[in-house]
Amino acid sequence: VIDMGEQKQEAARKFTSKREEETVKLETELQSVKEAYALKFLSEESYLTSKQRIEAKLERLKNKK
Repeated sequence: VIDMGEQKQEAARKFTSKREEETVKLETELQSVKEAYALKFLSEESYLTSKQRIEAKLERLKNKK
């Protein structure tokens, strides 16, 4: 007999893990964009656009519960 509670717990762990992985990925991407802009590889316009996009995704992830 499979306990449905265990399945729900496992699904919740996987969801949390994926959310954490996505958060780390986005934070790394944001750091890379900041570094590229500091080294003048990106224009200010490209930097601001990328920064807004990444921060919006991070905010959506943090607001989902």
